[in-house]
Amino acid sequence: SLPQSVVLILVNMILEYCQCVDDLPMLVTDLMSKLLDVFRFFNLRTRNLVLGTGAVQAAGLKNITTRHLAIVSRSLQATMLLILQVRNHFQRKLSLKRQVLLIQFDKVMEDFEMHCRQISEKIVFIMDDLIQKQLSKWEAKSPTPSQSFKTLIRRIVKLHEALVDVLPQDQLENIFSGIESTFKHHLGTQLVRLGIMNNGDTRHGIVNSELMHFRGTLKSLENVTAFGDSLFDVWAVWR
Repeated sequence: SLPQSVVLILVNMILEYCQCVDDLPMLVTDLMSKLLDVFRFFNLRTRNLVLGTGAVQAAGLKNITTRHLAIVSRSLQATMLLILQVRNHFQRKLSLKRQVLLIQFDKVMEDFEMHCRQISEKIVFIMDDLIQKQLSKWEAKSPTPSQSFKTLIRRIVKLHEALVDVLPQDQLENIFSGIESTFKHHLGTQLVRLGIMNNGDTRHGIVNSELMHFRGTLKSLENVTAFGDSLFDVWAVWR
């Protein structure tokens, strides 16, 4: 895909800079500055294309999917590993007096880390919008599971399929924990709006039935611990 291809091009550029600093060590600060600019441009351009949806026009894509976001995130993480290696390489070429310049690599790493967080947040935001739309029209009526809950389960499973073979487990966990939180927030809001309380009546039982089906279906998601018993914390809205 495009992100992986760009990273491969970036790798070749990095190798050329590292070879150049080996051959011309007197130019170490200039070469380091130029290479840092390359990293900054790569990060900025990637952010504009993906988070700014510029790729829709530039690459002719119909839309930016969650899988596109995941692949870009993984490409950024791969680049961060390269940056650490490059930093070590240039550190060996710098005099002790100039070692302070290495802080620029740390700042670039911070920018990349922030970009990765923003991508995860965007994925959660996409699901937040879907969850809000589905639960705002949901009512506690038989039979269960309701169409709204069926739709949410289907979309969450589909999202998991798009991400599980791309993202590392900790990032996957963070994303789905965020989705669980937004699910409980919107369901709690709807429970308050409908006046459904944790009091053992029929509607309370219907909500618990929905949640048990939700938990039972999603508990098998690989590398995800969200959507367990913590789903029932939604009743805390009445405390």
